[in-house]
Formats: sequence, structure tokens, C-alpha cells
Amino acid sequence: MEIKRVTEYNNPLFSQIVLNQRGAFLIDEEPYKIEIISSDSALVKGKNGENFKKLIEYFRYYSPHINNFLMRIIKKLFLLKRSRF
Repeated sequence: MEIKRVTEYNNPLFSQIVLNQRGAFLIDEEPYKIEIISSDSALVKGKNGENFKKLIEYFRYYSPHINNFLMRIIKKLFLLKRSRF
């Protein structure tokens, strides 16, 4: 696993907020992001959750004041059939 920090401020893979916060990373060329949401917390997003621990360790070198890392879980609850009008 190779972690690269994205240092440029123009990259279509990431939001401008994440780029400005320097929370954009590539792990094996896949985009991962850490978005700071408060003075001590950040939201972690990426393809493979198994990489989050190493990513967070890498990120904390630059931002040791962030010590709460959250992951948004999206789950489909149910599927509705479309109505015909």
C-alpha cells in the first residue's frame, strides 16, 4: 500500500474544501479524503475501509489535533417500485 498526499489545489477527484484542508490522498492511485468537520474531528472517506487506519496515522503526522475520525455509512434500507403515472 502506497499513500500519497495530494498537494496541489486543483484536482477533480476531490472537493475544494478537502484540497484546501490538505486532506486529499491517493492510496494505490485510488482517492481517499479526510475532511475536517470540527476542531478535533474529521470525516474519512475512501474505497477500502481497511486502509483507513494507516491513512489516519499518516494524516495525524500533519494534524495531531484531530483525534476523532468518523466514517459515513450509507445503507440501502429498502427498494420501492416506481409508480407509473
